[in-house]
Amino acid sequence: MRFWWVSTAVIAAVAPNGVAAAPPLAVQSIAGSPGSIRVVLSGPEATALRQRLGDAPGADQVEPFFSIALAGQTTRIPLTARLNYVGSTAVLTPAFPLSTGRPYEILFDGPRLGGTFKRLSLPYSIAVDTSPSNSRVTRLFPTQATLPANQLKFYVYFSKPMGEGEVFKHVRLLNERGQPVVQAFHEVELWSENHTRLTLLINPGRTKRDLGLSETLGPVLLPNKRYTLQIGPGLKDQQGRGVATVHRASFTTAPHDRSQPRITSWKISPPKAGTRQPLHLRFDEPMDHALATDRVDVLAAGKSVPGRVELSASGMEWTLTPAAPWTAGVYEVVAGGEVEDLAGNSLYRAFETEAGKGQTPIVNPPDYRIKFRVK
Repeated sequence: MRFWWVSTAVIAAVAPNGVAAAPPLAVQSIAGSPGSIRVVLSGPEATALRQRLGDAPGADQVEPFFSIALAGQTTRIPLTARLNYVGSTAVLTPAFPLSTGRPYEILFDGPRLGGTFKRLSLPYSIAVDTSPSNSRVTRLFPTQATLPANQLKFYVYFSKPMGEGEVFKHVRLLNERGQPVVQAFHEVELWSENHTRLTLLINPGRTKRDLGLSETLGPVLLPNKRYTLQIGPGLKDQQGRGVATVHRASFTTAPHDRSQPRITSWKISPPKAGTRQPLHLRFDEPMDHALATDRVDVLAAGKSVPGRVELSASGMEWTLTPAAPWTAGVYEVVAGGEVEDLAGNSLYRAFETEAGKGQTPIVNPPDYRIKFRVK
């Protein structure tokens, strides 16, 4: 039996009479799942592989004989894949979708099985889809038109999961003249687990005073100025397609905020017992969107009250609409010490603290509590 390339997805065999036989190695795309493939090994090669490895081999057993790896690497590291059998074929399915535009090599190492089996090597890649992505920015926090000059974070929500690796080529902070602010962000991509929320962290080296970058480049934001956060175009989704639209959000800056929020200054408007009225909590200043919704809770007898939490556009009004009517009694609002305002000042410590003059950073800061009664 001899082999030649028919395409990047199939190795074809030719019988002695010149009639094409079934290909021993082929790649099939899985419909509706971009980047997901299965590799099919057929013929006596598949039969011999099954006899050698059994019906349910582990990935580490399979890899020496049948594998997929990124091509062109100094060390060939196979992708984790599952082997199963369909009829007389052996089917290898990668644990994760393949990336677009990356070269892969599919290898069947026949000589390891002995006999006359040959080594089959098949290059494979998924073409980059050049059509524009229809993903878009759906929400951006904070929403206020005026932010402190030491604003720390922005949260950007997308309508579809986004790719990673090139975010800071397509996200810019522009000054009043429309010029990019250099080194504006801490260039580490901070994505939510489902890749629909991106956290942009203003470069802390330029925000904190008396640090190298703050001395040489100055702060990222200056008070009483106008800036625009621009997202796109070209930011890629998880299929590698660039977003065609541009999202812009403009804001002006106020003086720096270096004061800590105080839970004792929060105002509670208790609901009435027997109703599902929202509990209203008013902060003493706008708070960080993600932390206020994730790390502020209401407890009854030590247990969390189930319900829907919302934070107003102003960042100052927090509400809990309970899943069941309130019962009369004493409740607690519990906030994690890491809950912070827009400038990164938390309940536990100010963002900027002179050495020896404030709370030191710790992994798990304490919780802060205030009680209220439902009548």
